[in-house]
Amino acid sequence: VFQDYALFPHLNVFENGKLETINREKDKFERVFDTGDKIYISRRGRGLFSFRDKTLLSIPSTKIFKTKKQSIICVFKTERGLILVTRQSGVFSLERGVVTQIEIPNKTFSKTTVFAGIQLENGGYAIGSTDGLFLFDQELNITSHVATDTGLQDNFVRSVHQDFQGNIWLGLNDGI
Repeated sequence: VFQDYALFPHLNVFENGKLETINREKDKFERVFDTGDKIYISRRGRGLFSFRDKTLLSIPSTKIFKTKKQSIICVFKTERGLILVTRQSGVFSLERGVVTQIEIPNKTFSKTTVFAGIQLENGGYAIGSTDGLFLFDQELNITSHVATDTGLQDNFVRSVHQDFQGNIWLGLNDGI
């Protein structure tokens, strides 16, 4: 599943050697998330959708995520449901169709802009932002914050990747 950014915000599926356009609506698809057993797609102004059998299924309670600040940047699967990380509106849980904000008691994180994030091999999370990298444990407690004042060459963490040896790689404004 991928989005065609070149001409229109189409949703495409490449399967069995063939490319098929699934959705030709003009609204924007923001991101595609693979949680291992499901694919989710965030749509600007419309919330989160699950993707099954080449069909987008709205998750009604996520329609509250309408603005750019509320854009869903990360979706993580947990035993109880999903964790949704937004661009500038915080972190939320989605359990049994109910969205609840999760308090992250850190002033820097609460004011940052999130660009990317991954679930780590140990079950924790790595979130890249305009204020560096935040590492969280499974319960969403911040375990570390890496920024320019602690050795990072640039605070703008645009992408995050964990390699097969467990190393975390960051894509920054000024390099890797």
